Amino acid sequence: MNKRNGINVTALEQFSQSVAQDPSLGLASFRVKTRWTGQTGSIATVDSFSLGGKQHAREFSIGPTSLPNSWERTRPPTHKNCF
Repeated sequence: MNKRNGINVTALEQFSQSVAQDPSLGLASFRVKTRWTGQTGSIATVDSFSLGGKQHAREFSIGPTSLPNSWERTRPPTHKNCF
């Protein structure tokens, strides 16, 4: 098994070759519920997904706490941050 950054590259290459031969194996759909948290905020929760016709139970959420704060990364440093 060839792993890079925690990803099984060998399995990913095999999957890619399978999809190249049968594109229906690459079809994906997700069961998502979105909850409004106020103003412009929301949290989307995935409880399962389908890939190539096979169901996979895997729960995860996407929301303000799961995304990096792009403002913190892009704003210029202030005098206090420089020293």
